[in-house]
Amino acid sequence: MENLYQTPYIHEVPVPLSVAIELKAYASSLNEEQTLAHCLRKRAEGLPFLRFLALGNKQLLQNNTIIPVKVSRSATEADIQELQARIIVHDTTNPIAIISSFVSRGERRLLDLAIEARVPAIFLAQFDISDQSKISADLQIAIKEGRLLMLAPWPSIPNQAFFVRNQCLLINRIAEVIA
Repeated sequence: MENLYQTPYIHEVPVPLSVAIELKAYASSLNEEQTLAHCLRKRAEGLPFLRFLALGNKQLLQNNTIIPVKVSRSATEADIQELQARIIVHDTTNPIAIISSFVSRGERRLLDLAIEARVPAIFLAQFDISDQSKISADLQIAIKEGRLLMLAPWPSIPNQAFFVRNQCLLINRIAEVIA
């Protein structure tokens, strides 16, 4: 299946006002209001939405049950095995996709497993995805085959050598909202 979305584009995800308010309060508690402001926007008529730079198949947001994946550094091997089973053993009548920023070692392991098992994934990237040289070859293949959607909530924020914990918490909350 040839994917029409092999070049970056802007994608908007509408959110209810109550969710937008909750996200703003959460970002405020993390001192990440400015970071959230890059993706949480409001239309002229006042309806909130999340704005992303996107690359890949946006249909993954509509056609699947979306499972947020969050694996902390304190996760045990049993925890990761449980998530693996949940991802791999799925009902074909109710397709799933996983969503995460895939920052932790356990999350990256689950992404690799999903890509290998051809399970669709939504990757919340904390970098500018318009530079496709930063995207690994296996992820580029998944994009071309329509099995991966990359969303960058704040591509215009300069890259950092490390992920700030508060930004990781915020992006995990955004993943839960989308799911």
